[in-house]
Order: sequence, then C-alpha cells, then structure tokens
Amino acid sequence: MAPSIGLGIVGSGFAARFHVENYRRVHGIDVRLVGVYSRRQEATAEFAKEYGFEKTYRSLEELLGDPEVEMVDTCVPNRFHEEMAVQTLQAGKTRRRRETIRRLLRTRQINPGTGNDASTRPWPAPTA
Repeated sequence: MAPSIGLGIVGSGFAARFHVENYRRVHGIDVRLVGVYSRRQEATAEFAKEYGFEKTYRSLEELLGDPEVEMVDTCVPNRFHEEMAVQTLQAGKTRRRRETIRRLLRTRQINPGTGNDASTRPWPAPTA
C-alpha cells in the first residue's frame, strides 16, 4: 500500500475542483481527501459529497486543528493566500506546492511511476 498524506482544502469553487481532480492522478502517494472548508456551508457539503471528502469544517481554524490534515491547499482568491498561508504554517501544517509532494516522495523513499526510470515519473525527480 502506498504511503498517504491527509489533505484539507479551503474553498469549493472551480480551483478546488480542478485541484482535487489532479490529486486523484498523483502516483506513488495516496492523497487522502480528509476535509474541506468554505465560507458557504451548503456549497461545502455538496463539494465534500461530490468528491468524497471525509468531513467538512465550519472554520479554517477547525480544519487547521484537525490532526488528520497534514497538507492544506488554499483554493481561494489570491488576496486571501498570504493570510491563510501564515495561519497554515503557524498551525504546523504544510502548504500545497509541487515541492511539497516532491519532498514527501524523497523523505518517505517513494518512487513515483512504475519504475526507476526517470521517464516513467509523472514529474521531474526531486533533487537532493
């Protein structure tokens, strides 16, 4: 069984949908859809059900306080990114970035793709 990471998403609009579809395509690590928070509770519940998230949250603080959430993806307008990034890092969580996935692959000794050949990797190999 592949190692996993628990994902929390902030937002339930277009960007969140696009990101979830791409998390489903990640190879070598199981991205577990732990939970989602959005300002509009009804939209949050619909999004969580549609994409199979385990839970919803009523606040960003609640999402950040969940020990099952290891990585946070903020799918909100750019003007909110800085504030949410600071809150995410202060809570001891990882912000979603390509480098985060690469680091996890490197530190957890995961080999993405189907072989050791770099041509089988879905993204460039991490560098030391």
